[in-house]
Amino acid sequence: MKTLPRFVGSVTGLHMTINYQHLNQYTMTQLDFLRKIFKENDLGEGDFFKHKHYTIITRSGIEKIQYNQGIDITFDVIKCERDFCVVRAEGVHGVKHLQTFGSASTDTSQSKYYMEMAEKRALSRIVLKLVGLYESGVFGEDEGVQDEKDELATVQQIAYIEGLLQTSLLDENQMQEIERGLETMTEYQAKETAEYLRDNQQEPITQGNYSQTEANNFKK
Repeated sequence: MKTLPRFVGSVTGLHMTINYQHLNQYTMTQLDFLRKIFKENDLGEGDFFKHKHYTIITRSGIEKIQYNQGIDITFDVIKCERDFCVVRAEGVHGVKHLQTFGSASTDTSQSKYYMEMAEKRALSRIVLKLVGLYESGVFGEDEGVQDEKDELATVQQIAYIEGLLQTSLLDENQMQEIERGLETMTEYQAKETAEYLRDNQQEPITQGNYSQTEANNFKK
């Protein structure tokens, strides 16, 4: 499991005591704001983790914030090529209306699913900007700021991907491409591949369809 960030002092109303000692550049006013956002959106274990310079909100945390804050988002594909994609996100939160962009390419993404990655980056940026977290040094996990691991995927991750391939809607060429890459796949690539396969199944997979151990491996 990921190491949780630690705030200075406790955060009343969260499921854990967080001590933000690694973010000593923050003022107490900023820390109070972060505590408020985390509490309002019920962010708990699995929704964020510590980076040596930043706080990273996971995809589940981004979705919680979007839902709890009632943020409406629309996406437009600005450019999409074989090895490069740009997506624009427009978001409305109350009277606040912003737009931002997410991109992915061979230079900025270990995942080959550039459209999906660009959309995820645009989503996390627009949500975090609308609630004021982005300017406080809080980023989405798809931003690529967290020094992605180069370690090879775990045995559990590979086994999980192999199981998803058996019930995948992908065509034969796509599945063969994934299978050929399993031997050298990194942990981060395995996470992205598993999410892509989960979105392309004969029967939809929900959070309750796999064990907590599998879920933890999937999030690595």
